[in-house]
Amino acid sequence: MINVRLLLVLSLTFMLSNCPIRPGLPGVEPVSPSNSPTPPPIKIQKFTISPDEVSAGSTVQFTVTLDKPAGDGGAEIGFSSITNTGLTDTIVNMPVSLRLNKGIKEGTIKVRTQRVTNEATHIVFTAYNWNSQYSAELLIH
Repeated sequence: MINVRLLLVLSLTFMLSNCPIRPGLPGVEPVSPSNSPTPPPIKIQKFTISPDEVSAGSTVQFTVTLDKPAGDGGAEIGFSSITNTGLTDTIVNMPVSLRLNKGIKEGTIKVRTQRVTNEATHIVFTAYNWNSQYSAELLIH
């Protein structure tokens, strides 16, 4: 037995796919490809940590600067780190990411350190997005 609904759907699909679209009919607009070029992707222009050498317990500021203001969807910057000691808990509030809203070119975030070892801890942080990455160093005494 033929499924009537399936037959109806197939018939409508065939009719609509073979129906010429005529501009000027109510609710019908012609579609043309966009002639505007895709803007180049946003890149990280600079990433700094200030100050870059501190005593444990101090607060530092991460500053990320983009090469142009963030577009309609904003810009998400991720962070990663690597240390000479393997002790990542010298950073109390390690940021995972920083969100820059539309029109914003630079963002900052405060990061607090703490004493974990008597040895100096050298950390290389990397700020990254889909199109670029930039590293900065922090020395904690």
